[in-house]
Amino acid sequence: MALTLVPWMTYSWRATGVPLVKSTNQGHVLLLGLGQDPKGRFGFTYSDGDPRMYAILRDQLGDAFARRFYASCSYEADRVLRPAFTTAVLIRPWDYADLVQTKLRRILTGSVGTYAGEFDHDENLGRFGIGVRIRNHLSLLSQRTGRLLQAATSLCAPFAIAAARRRRTWLLILTPIAYQYASGSLAALMPQYLSNVILLQLVVRANACGLLVPDRLSDASARWVREPSTARLTA
Repeated sequence: MALTLVPWMTYSWRATGVPLVKSTNQGHVLLLGLGQDPKGRFGFTYSDGDPRMYAILRDQLGDAFARRFYASCSYEADRVLRPAFTTAVLIRPWDYADLVQTKLRRILTGSVGTYAGEFDHDENLGRFGIGVRIRNHLSLLSQRTGRLLQAATSLCAPFAIAAARRRRTWLLILTPIAYQYASGSLAALMPQYLSNVILLQLVVRANACGLLVPDRLSDASARWVREPSTARLTA
């Protein structure tokens, strides 16, 4: 895992003078996360070009800097926007706690899926030669599947936690899921931000299904594999 970060650290060292181990848009997504507050209590909007965020950049880094393309995601901006986020949260800590639990609840209940269904949209529109009806159907299917996966993961989580008590290797599955859920709750929450744990979520569901299958059905399935001819005749 550490070796995979070396190319990024090398590039960031040359670009910023600091060998970074993460992206430089942390402050950006934290402030955008405040903009997702349904009650609008923090004064930010859910937009990459949020006026208040860029006003902070102009005030501290200058107008010329704020005019740069995606200036809010740069290394310099991150050092300004993260403190601005901290200040906003310290002013309204209980409101922020309420916002975090609202986002977490949306994840756990499946209100937010694991993919937004962006197939053949925007700059990819028409590149696959697929009709609008099929595109819309695939988009809707991906959204519904993602939400079902999200909700089912929450229902199956107790089985995975029980398994982790017996086998510590399960922590390698549960820790990334918990981290990703927390990240989406603390900062900007987008369906695609949860898509990197889909395989881990499927493992959690498969484990629960395996535990819930009745013994007789499991034995019958095993006999079917060992003695297919006899099993078919018996059936």
